Amino acid sequence: MKKKEVKLLEAAEYLKQGSETINSISKLTGIKKNEVINLQTRMMKNESQIIPSKKDSKRKLKSEHIEFIKSLIEGDGGAYLTLKDLKQELLTNFSNLDSINVSTIGRLLKRIGYSYRKISSYPDKRNTNDVKNSRIKVSKKIAYALHQNLKVIFIDETSIHLGLGPHYGWGKKGKKLSAPVPPKSENYTVIAAITPSQVLGCQVAKGGIKAGDFIGFLCTLVTEYRMDVEPGELVIFVDNATSHKANAVKIKMNGKLTILYNAEYSPMLNPIEEFFSKFKKMLRKNPTETESNLIQSIRNVLCVFEQRELKSYTRHMLSFAKESLTYVDFYWCVLIKL
Repeated sequence: MKKKEVKLLEAAEYLKQGSETINSISKLTGIKKNEVINLQTRMMKNESQIIPSKKDSKRKLKSEHIEFIKSLIEGDGGAYLTLKDLKQELLTNFSNLDSINVSTIGRLLKRIGYSYRKISSYPDKRNTNDVKNSRIKVSKKIAYALHQNLKVIFIDETSIHLGLGPHYGWGKKGKKLSAPVPPKSENYTVIAAITPSQVLGCQVAKGGIKAGDFIGFLCTLVTEYRMDVEPGELVIFVDNATSHKANAVKIKMNGKLTILYNAEYSPMLNPIEEFFSKFKKMLRKNPTETESNLIQSIRNVLCVFEQRELKSYTRHMLSFAKESLTYVDFYWCVLIKL
Protein backbone atom coordinates (compact mmCIF):
# COMPACT_ATOMS: atom_id res chain seq x y z
CA MET A 1 0.00 0.00 0.00
CA LYS A 2 1.29 3.46 -0.88
CA LYS A 3 2.15 6.04 1.77
CA LYS A 4 -0.60 8.33 0.52
CA GLU A 5 -3.21 5.59 0.94
CA VAL A 6 -1.99 4.87 4.49
CA LYS A 7 -2.38 8.57 5.36
CA LEU A 8 -5.90 8.59 3.88
CA LEU A 9 -6.88 5.58 6.02
CA GLU A 10 -5.49 7.32 9.10
CA ALA A 11 -7.41 10.49 8.26
CA ALA A 12 -10.58 8.42 7.75
CA GLU A 13 -10.26 7.04 11.31
CA TYR A 14 -10.06 10.56 12.71
CA LEU A 15 -13.13 11.56 10.70
CA LYS A 16 -15.09 8.55 11.98
CA GLN A 17 -14.19 9.39 15.57
CA GLY A 18 -15.25 13.03 15.04
CA SER A 19 -12.84 14.25 17.70
CA GLU A 20 -10.59 16.30 15.40
CA THR A 21 -11.17 19.26 13.13
CA ILE A 22 -10.26 19.36 9.45
CA ASN A 23 -7.19 21.53 10.17
CA SER A 24 -5.91 19.28 12.95
CA ILE A 25 -6.36 16.14 10.80
CA SER A 26 -4.39 17.83 8.04
CA LYS A 27 -1.53 18.61 10.45
CA LEU A 28 -1.56 15.16 12.09
CA THR A 29 -1.53 13.18 8.82
CA GLY A 30 0.36 15.55 6.54
CA ILE A 31 -2.48 15.59 4.02
CA LYS A 32 -3.60 18.85 2.42
CA LYS A 33 -6.75 20.41 3.82
CA ASN A 34 -8.70 20.14 0.57
CA GLU A 35 -7.84 16.43 0.32
CA VAL A 36 -9.29 15.88 3.82
CA ILE A 37 -12.46 17.71 2.76
CA ASN A 38 -12.70 15.55 -0.40
CA LEU A 39 -12.22 12.44 1.74
CA GLN A 40 -15.03 13.55 4.06
CA THR A 41 -17.33 14.11 1.04
CA ARG A 42 -16.59 10.65 -0.35
CA MET A 43 -17.25 9.02 3.04
CA MET A 44 -20.59 10.82 3.35
CA LYS A 45 -21.66 9.35 -0.01
CA ASN A 46 -20.10 5.95 0.52
CA GLU A 47 -18.43 5.14 3.84
CA SER A 48 -16.26 2.42 2.30
CA GLN A 49 -14.83 4.66 -0.45
CA ILE A 50 -11.76 6.05 1.27
CA ILE A 51 -9.29 5.75 -1.62
CA PRO A 52 -10.38 7.94 -4.60
CA SER A 53 -11.43 5.90 -7.63
CA LYS A 54 -9.49 6.22 -10.88
CA LYS A 55 -10.96 8.18 -13.77
CA ASP A 56 -13.09 6.43 -16.32
CA SER A 57 -10.72 4.46 -18.56
CA LYS A 58 -12.99 4.93 -21.59
CA ARG A 59 -11.50 8.33 -22.21
CA LYS A 60 -7.92 7.08 -22.35
CA LEU A 61 -6.27 6.74 -25.73
CA LYS A 62 -5.51 3.08 -26.35
CA SER A 63 -3.12 1.36 -28.73
CA GLU A 64 -5.51 1.50 -31.69
CA HIS A 65 -5.94 5.26 -31.17
CA ILE A 66 -2.16 5.76 -30.99
CA GLU A 67 -1.58 3.82 -34.21
CA PHE A 68 -4.30 5.84 -35.92
CA ILE A 69 -2.66 9.13 -34.83
CA LYS A 70 0.73 7.90 -36.08
CA SER A 71 -0.73 6.98 -39.47
CA LEU A 72 -2.29 10.45 -39.76
CA ILE A 73 0.93 12.31 -38.91
CA GLU A 74 3.16 10.18 -41.12
CA GLY A 75 0.77 10.35 -44.08
CA ASP A 76 0.70 13.01 -46.79
CA GLY A 77 0.18 16.43 -45.23
CA GLY A 78 0.02 14.92 -41.75
CA ALA A 79 2.77 17.19 -40.43
CA TYR A 80 0.45 20.19 -40.88
CA LEU A 81 -2.39 18.80 -38.74
CA THR A 82 -3.15 20.70 -35.53
CA LEU A 83 -4.24 19.13 -32.24
CA LYS A 84 -7.82 20.18 -33.02
CA ASP A 85 -7.61 18.39 -36.38
CA LEU A 86 -6.35 15.22 -34.70
CA LYS A 87 -9.13 15.42 -32.12
CA GLN A 88 -11.77 15.74 -34.82
CA GLU A 89 -10.34 12.78 -36.74
CA LEU A 90 -10.38 10.63 -33.59
CA LEU A 91 -13.98 11.49 -32.75
CA THR A 92 -15.04 10.87 -36.35
CA ASN A 93 -13.36 7.47 -36.69
CA PHE A 94 -13.88 6.02 -33.18
CA SER A 95 -17.39 5.82 -31.77
CA ASN A 96 -16.14 4.60 -28.37
CA LEU A 97 -14.56 8.02 -27.73
CA ASP A 98 -17.25 10.33 -26.35
CA SER A 99 -14.84 13.22 -25.82
CA ILE A 100 -11.12 13.87 -25.63
CA ASN A 101 -9.08 16.94 -24.68
CA VAL A 102 -6.49 18.38 -27.06
CA SER A 103 -4.06 18.57 -24.12
CA THR A 104 -4.36 14.78 -23.74
CA ILE A 105 -3.43 14.34 -27.41
CA GLY A 106 -0.52 16.76 -27.00
CA ARG A 107 0.87 14.85 -24.02
CA LEU A 108 0.48 11.58 -25.89
CA LEU A 109 2.41 12.90 -28.91
CA LYS A 110 5.29 14.01 -26.67
CA ARG A 111 5.31 10.63 -24.95
CA ILE A 112 5.61 8.72 -28.26
CA GLY A 113 8.34 11.03 -29.59
CA TYR A 114 6.57 13.73 -31.62
CA SER A 115 6.83 17.50 -31.16
CA TYR A 116 5.37 20.49 -33.02
CA ARG A 117 8.33 22.22 -34.63
CA LYS A 118 9.32 24.60 -37.37
CA ILE A 119 9.30 23.12 -40.87
CA SER A 120 12.61 23.34 -42.75
CA SER A 121 11.83 23.69 -46.42
CA TYR A 122 14.13 22.54 -49.23
CA PRO A 123 13.95 22.60 -53.05
CA ASP A 124 11.91 19.69 -54.34
CA LYS A 125 14.55 19.02 -57.02
CA ARG A 126 17.40 18.56 -54.55
CA ASN A 127 17.22 14.76 -54.48
CA THR A 128 16.18 13.86 -58.01
CA ASN A 129 18.08 11.08 -59.78
CA ASP A 130 19.82 13.54 -62.12
CA VAL A 131 21.05 15.65 -59.20
CA LYS A 132 22.22 12.56 -57.30
CA ASN A 133 24.16 11.26 -60.32
CA SER A 134 25.73 14.69 -60.84
CA ARG A 135 26.60 14.85 -57.13
CA ILE A 136 28.34 11.46 -57.33
CA LYS A 137 30.45 12.57 -60.32
CA VAL A 138 31.50 15.81 -58.60
CA SER A 139 32.28 13.97 -55.34
CA LYS A 140 34.58 11.54 -57.16
CA LYS A 141 36.35 14.34 -59.03
CA ILE A 142 36.98 16.54 -55.99
CA ALA A 143 38.11 13.55 -53.88
CA TYR A 144 40.49 12.47 -56.66
CA ALA A 145 41.92 15.99 -57.01
CA LEU A 146 42.62 16.22 -53.28
CA HIS A 147 44.04 12.68 -53.17
CA GLN A 148 46.44 13.52 -56.03
CA ASN A 149 47.61 16.62 -54.10
CA LEU A 150 46.44 18.96 -56.84
CA LYS A 151 46.14 22.66 -56.00
CA VAL A 152 42.39 22.92 -55.29
CA ILE A 153 40.93 26.38 -54.67
CA PHE A 154 37.35 26.77 -53.44
CA ILE A 155 35.63 29.99 -54.54
CA ASP A 156 32.22 31.45 -53.82
CA GLU A 157 30.43 34.74 -53.10
CA THR A 158 28.29 36.06 -50.27
CA SER A 159 26.33 39.28 -49.81
CA ILE A 160 26.86 41.74 -46.92
CA HIS A 161 25.80 45.28 -46.00
CA LEU A 162 26.53 47.94 -43.37
CA GLY A 163 23.46 47.02 -41.34
CA LEU A 164 24.89 43.67 -40.24
CA GLY A 165 24.59 43.17 -36.50
CA PRO A 166 24.37 40.35 -33.95
CA HIS A 167 21.11 38.38 -33.72
CA TYR A 168 21.51 37.30 -30.07
CA GLY A 169 22.69 38.88 -26.82
CA TRP A 170 22.19 38.77 -23.04
CA GLY A 171 19.24 40.60 -21.56
CA LYS A 172 16.85 40.46 -18.61
CA LYS A 173 13.91 38.10 -18.70
CA GLY A 174 10.63 39.64 -19.76
CA LYS A 175 12.29 42.65 -21.41
CA LYS A 176 12.95 43.15 -25.08
CA LEU A 177 16.64 43.31 -25.98
CA SER A 178 17.37 45.92 -28.63
CA ALA A 179 20.46 47.54 -30.08
CA PRO A 180 20.90 50.33 -32.65
CA VAL A 181 22.31 49.37 -36.04
CA PRO A 182 23.06 51.54 -39.06
CA PRO A 183 20.33 51.73 -41.70
CA LYS A 184 20.64 49.07 -44.35
CA SER A 185 23.00 50.23 -47.07
CA GLU A 186 23.42 49.00 -50.60
CA ASN A 187 24.62 45.43 -50.88
CA TYR A 188 28.25 44.47 -51.19
CA THR A 189 29.40 41.13 -52.57
CA VAL A 190 32.45 39.39 -51.16
CA ILE A 191 34.14 36.85 -53.42
CA ALA A 192 36.63 34.73 -51.51
CA ALA A 193 39.04 31.88 -52.20
CA ILE A 194 40.31 29.26 -49.77
CA THR A 195 42.33 26.06 -49.94
CA PRO A 196 42.27 23.18 -47.45
CA SER A 197 45.11 24.92 -45.58
CA GLN A 198 44.84 28.71 -46.03
CA VAL A 199 42.68 31.70 -46.92
CA LEU A 200 44.02 33.08 -50.19
CA GLY A 201 42.08 36.33 -50.10
CA CYS A 202 38.89 38.08 -51.12
CA GLN A 203 37.53 40.90 -53.22
CA VAL A 204 34.68 43.26 -52.30
CA ALA A 205 32.42 44.75 -54.96
CA LYS A 206 29.31 46.89 -54.83
CA GLY A 207 26.23 45.07 -56.03
CA GLY A 208 26.63 41.63 -57.60
CA ILE A 209 29.63 39.89 -59.13
CA LYS A 210 29.65 39.90 -62.92
CA ALA A 211 31.67 37.71 -65.27
CA GLY A 212 34.33 40.44 -65.64
CA ASP A 213 34.79 40.67 -61.87
CA PHE A 214 35.11 36.90 -61.63
CA ILE A 215 37.69 36.80 -64.44
CA GLY A 216 39.73 39.55 -62.74
CA PHE A 217 39.67 37.65 -59.46
CA LEU A 218 40.78 34.42 -61.17
CA CYS A 219 43.61 36.23 -63.00
CA THR A 220 44.85 37.57 -59.66
CA LEU A 221 44.80 34.08 -58.17
CA VAL A 222 46.67 32.60 -61.14
CA THR A 223 49.29 35.34 -60.97
CA GLU A 224 49.78 35.29 -57.22
CA TYR A 225 49.47 31.59 -56.34
CA ARG A 226 50.26 29.57 -59.45
CA MET A 227 54.05 29.54 -58.85
CA ASP A 228 55.48 26.25 -60.15
CA VAL A 229 52.11 24.50 -60.54
CA GLU A 230 51.42 23.07 -63.97
CA PRO A 231 48.18 24.21 -65.71
CA GLY A 232 46.48 20.84 -65.19
CA GLU A 233 47.35 20.82 -61.49
CA LEU A 234 45.40 23.96 -60.61
CA VAL A 235 41.69 23.25 -59.97
CA ILE A 236 39.09 25.94 -59.26
CA PHE A 237 35.93 24.66 -57.57
CA VAL A 238 32.85 26.91 -57.98
CA ASP A 239 29.07 26.67 -58.09
CA ASN A 240 26.82 27.06 -61.13
CA ALA A 241 26.30 30.83 -60.93
CA THR A 242 25.85 32.56 -64.29
CA SER A 243 29.01 34.64 -63.82
CA HIS A 244 31.06 31.45 -63.32
CA LYS A 245 29.81 29.73 -66.48
CA ALA A 246 30.02 32.68 -68.89
CA ASN A 247 31.80 32.01 -72.20
CA ALA A 248 34.23 34.84 -71.44
CA VAL A 249 35.46 32.95 -68.38
CA LYS A 250 36.07 29.73 -70.34
CA ILE A 251 37.90 31.59 -73.16
CA LYS A 252 40.08 33.66 -70.81
CA MET A 253 41.01 30.79 -68.51
CA ASN A 254 41.40 28.12 -71.21
CA GLY A 255 44.62 26.19 -70.59
CA LYS A 256 45.53 28.14 -67.47
CA LEU A 257 43.46 26.16 -64.97
CA THR A 258 40.73 23.55 -64.62
CA ILE A 259 37.30 24.75 -63.52
CA LEU A 260 35.22 22.16 -61.67
CA TYR A 261 31.56 23.07 -61.25
CA ASN A 262 29.64 21.86 -58.22
CA ALA A 263 26.46 19.83 -58.61
CA GLU A 264 23.15 21.67 -58.29
CA TYR A 265 21.61 21.90 -54.81
CA SER A 266 24.85 20.65 -53.23
CA PRO A 267 26.39 23.43 -51.09
CA MET A 268 27.58 20.78 -48.66
CA LEU A 269 30.26 19.77 -51.21
CA ASN A 270 31.95 23.19 -51.05
CA PRO A 271 33.82 23.83 -47.76
CA ILE A 272 33.76 27.59 -48.36
CA GLU A 273 30.10 27.56 -47.29
CA GLU A 274 31.18 26.76 -43.72
CA PHE A 275 33.90 29.40 -44.04
CA PHE A 276 31.31 32.04 -44.96
CA SER A 277 29.09 30.96 -42.07
CA LYS A 278 31.78 31.87 -39.52
CA PHE A 279 32.94 34.84 -41.64
CA LYS A 280 29.53 36.56 -41.40
CA LYS A 281 29.12 35.60 -37.75
CA MET A 282 32.38 37.41 -36.96
CA LEU A 283 31.31 40.47 -38.99
CA ARG A 284 28.08 40.69 -37.01
CA LYS A 285 29.96 41.00 -33.72
CA ASN A 286 31.37 44.40 -34.75
CA PRO A 287 28.81 46.38 -36.79
CA THR A 288 30.31 49.06 -39.04
CA GLU A 289 28.89 52.35 -40.24
CA THR A 290 31.18 53.22 -43.15
CA GLU A 291 32.52 51.42 -46.16
CA SER A 292 36.15 51.86 -45.10
CA ASN A 293 35.41 50.34 -41.67
CA LEU A 294 33.65 47.44 -43.37
CA ILE A 295 36.73 46.72 -45.51
CA GLN A 296 39.00 46.88 -42.45
CA SER A 297 36.63 44.59 -40.56
CA ILE A 298 36.78 42.05 -43.38
CA ARG A 299 40.59 42.12 -43.30
CA ASN A 300 40.58 41.53 -39.54
CA VAL A 301 38.15 38.61 -39.83
CA LEU A 302 40.22 36.91 -42.55
CA CYS A 303 43.17 36.80 -40.13
CA VAL A 304 41.11 34.87 -37.56
CA PHE A 305 40.89 31.62 -39.53
CA GLU A 306 43.42 28.96 -38.61
CA GLN A 307 44.72 26.09 -40.69
CA ARG A 308 43.01 23.48 -38.50
CA GLU A 309 39.60 25.11 -39.12
CA LEU A 310 40.03 25.06 -42.88
CA LYS A 311 41.13 21.42 -42.74
CA SER A 312 38.01 20.57 -40.70
CA TYR A 313 35.81 22.25 -43.34
CA THR A 314 37.42 20.03 -45.99
CA ARG A 315 36.93 16.92 -43.83
CA HIS A 316 33.25 17.75 -43.45
CA MET A 317 32.94 18.16 -47.21
CA LEU A 318 34.61 14.81 -47.85
CA SER A 319 32.26 13.10 -45.39
CA PHE A 320 29.28 14.44 -47.36
CA ALA A 321 30.96 13.39 -50.60
CA LYS A 322 31.34 9.86 -49.22
CA GLU A 323 27.66 9.77 -48.25
CA SER A 324 26.60 10.98 -51.69
CA LEU A 325 28.22 7.89 -53.24
CA THR A 326 25.58 5.76 -51.51
CA TYR A 327 22.82 7.63 -53.36
CA VAL A 328 21.52 9.09 -50.11
CA ASP A 329 19.03 11.98 -49.93
CA PHE A 330 20.34 15.30 -48.60
CA TYR A 331 18.09 17.66 -46.66
CA TRP A 332 20.88 19.66 -45.01
CA CYS A 333 22.70 22.67 -46.36
CA VAL A 334 24.67 25.58 -44.95
CA LEU A 335 22.38 28.59 -44.86
CA ILE A 336 23.91 32.05 -44.78
CA LYS A 337 21.35 34.60 -43.62
CA LEU A 338 21.67 38.35 -44.08
